[in-house]
Amino acid sequence: MKRSLKVLFNTLCLYGKMIVTTIIALYLTRVVLNYLGTNDFGIYSLIGGVISLLSFVNSALMVSSQRYLSVALGEKNYSKVKDIFSSSILIHIAMTVFLVLLFELCSLFLFDHFLNIAPQRISAAKVVYQLMIVSTIFTVLGVPYNAIINAKEDLWMFSIIESLCALLKLGIIIIFHLSKSDALILYTGWIMIVTILNFLFKFVWCKIKYSECSSVSLSIGRNRKIIRQMLGFSGWNAFGTLALIGRNQGAAIVLNLFWGTAINAVYGIANQVNSQLIYFSTMMTTSMAPQIMKSYGEGNNKRMLSLSVFTCKLAFLLSAIFAIPLLIEMNFILKVWLKDVPEYTSIFCTLVVYMFLFMQLTPGLSRAIQATGKIKWYQIITSGLMLLPIPIAILLGHLGGSNLVILYAMIFSQALSALSSVYLANRIIGLDVKKFLIFIAKAMMSFIFIYIVGLFVERAISAVYSEWVTFFIIVPITMVSFASIYFLLVFDLQDKERVINVVRDLRRKR
Repeated sequence: MKRSLKVLFNTLCLYGKMIVTTIIALYLTRVVLNYLGTNDFGIYSLIGGVISLLSFVNSALMVSSQRYLSVALGEKNYSKVKDIFSSSILIHIAMTVFLVLLFELCSLFLFDHFLNIAPQRISAAKVVYQLMIVSTIFTVLGVPYNAIINAKEDLWMFSIIESLCALLKLGIIIIFHLSKSDALILYTGWIMIVTILNFLFKFVWCKIKYSECSSVSLSIGRNRKIIRQMLGFSGWNAFGTLALIGRNQGAAIVLNLFWGTAINAVYGIANQVNSQLIYFSTMMTTSMAPQIMKSYGEGNNKRMLSLSVFTCKLAFLLSAIFAIPLLIEMNFILKVWLKDVPEYTSIFCTLVVYMFLFMQLTPGLSRAIQATGKIKWYQIITSGLMLLPIPIAILLGHLGGSNLVILYAMIFSQALSALSSVYLANRIIGLDVKKFLIFIAKAMMSFIFIYIVGLFVERAISAVYSEWVTFFIIVPITMVSFASIYFLLVFDLQDKERVINVVRDLRRKR
């Protein structure tokens, strides 16, 4: 299969998975919010945030595993691929032990001296915390298997497993009806069971499908050199992962300290919206990441740079094409989704979408920089900028500021982080800054134009038709209009040729 068609096939599989998981996630949020109530849902979001904050190193190791496996496959060095996979298994076993010890140590003071949880719910929160630790263990152990599936570009199987596990999550509805036990504990326990099954599915698939996974060497001596390299890469990459999780989940802790669990529920809903938007936008970038890294492994730096810039353009297109109708119809969507919408939810979700759009201007650049392995200064600078909102929020919280201040600070820091990524990509991979800034300007102008026109059209239509009719008119109009303008204005001749060639290849396959 040609590279372009393989990327498209993987993307379609990931989009199919995304549609299934998104519908289920949005529906489950409504059901779970109804069963748990605002405060218990806030507790679940808060503890989940603490777990994510403490396990940030795991995400760094995921990127490290994917990078080394993809580059080795690009070099066609299959014995090296096997050694890298074995090293990744060893690293993640050690990480599991480390995280369990860290979680248990932190639990000694989190609930009594740090988190703002009602006294009558402390015992349930402690049980939820322990169940989430078990989920984290299997999530960490599953990272090498996710990485090899990604590097091998068998994303269709990844999509099947993730979709199946998403469907299994619906079992909580039956459990809620059958059991009268604590709903918060029931929900967390069921999510833990699904997480374990997710790991087992991928473990069995990789053992059967890939020779590199059939016999794993757990000898530290044999794999010492590769382990040292991967840990070195992961160490610097951990700054970026910590910054992202620290910003998102650190914000949840700050909001909890100054404004309580009710506002955590609102922030948790906003992050659900953010997560689903990321699913929509990253399907293509996930498919293209192995090609970017394999191009570096092949020594084809020109293709690597070209693919990374094209990935940025696609990422923003696929982000804004869903963000525009979402922003215009935010109040209606929240009302249909949640029925009873907590106060501040609409403005929180809107600001999170703006932050997300800035994030999606440069994902391809980070992939290319990671492919080179030269990530030290990239991670130090971008991580520092992304963590900036936390001290700002703490200061303004003590001064009695609004809970929205932290989101404004997050948007500003994300914009600065995007600009710093452009500068560093120029220094590390030779990015043409002028051309890339022109792309950003054109992309933003396209977004703002369609968004403003869409607002006027929505007001005109809503004055005549019902909310549902208005919604079904606005969504296709804004999506098609933005995609058309973006294709004509933002894509250059090479980008357009890529799209046209894929269409031609598809016609030949018929």
